[in-house]
Amino acid sequence: MNKKWITQKNHTKLILFFNGWGMDSAAISHLQTGDYDLIELNDYSVLYFNQNKYKNYSEIYVVAWSLGVWAASHILSNSTIVIKKAVAINGTANPVDANEGIHPEIFKGTITGWNKKNRDRFLIRTVGEKKDFEANRSKFGERLIENQKEELIKLFDYSQQNIAQSFRFDSVLIGNKDAIFPYENQLNYWRNKALIKVLDIPHYPFLHFSCWDNIIIP
Repeated sequence: MNKKWITQKNHTKLILFFNGWGMDSAAISHLQTGDYDLIELNDYSVLYFNQNKYKNYSEIYVVAWSLGVWAASHILSNSTIVIKKAVAINGTANPVDANEGIHPEIFKGTITGWNKKNRDRFLIRTVGEKKDFEANRSKFGERLIENQKEELIKLFDYSQQNIAQSFRFDSVLIGNKDAIFPYENQLNYWRNKALIKVLDIPHYPFLHFSCWDNIIIP
């Protein structure tokens, strides 16, 4: 698992951001951090988390997007860190499922067909429109096709292990234009688990926010 400090200024508040599959810090580089320190986590091929690095913060917030929701749920279930608030965006902790996540056949088909051409098609669906994708190519980072495919294979394998997860999110932002994690499936999973807020956004949500407080405070 990769980690990158986006802001490290000895603030008293920290955001742990669990990025989506295949992404890097470019996805959230435009968001103003305000009075938060911020660390971005990505690539869940290997799951390793040293919680001792973050225990000096008085307030710790978790924001997880897409398959990062599963990663945060899995990793933080074994953590003793006290979380002030946890927010999930366009993902579930049951990510490979016909009713609560991405249909298994679609998930497996993405793995099988993953190449540069299909990545561009996938990213267009992620952001909603081809024109939005072309205008924001830099937001989707520089990770290699092979690395992304390896991560997705690992995430599929993890999902088949039925690992118990005790971590709970406080709120979830669900995009009603999400073409990756179906809107209805997200509702199926989160109903009675967290406070739900539905937004008029696609799967990639961050063009619709200017700062982290837009995500954490609602």
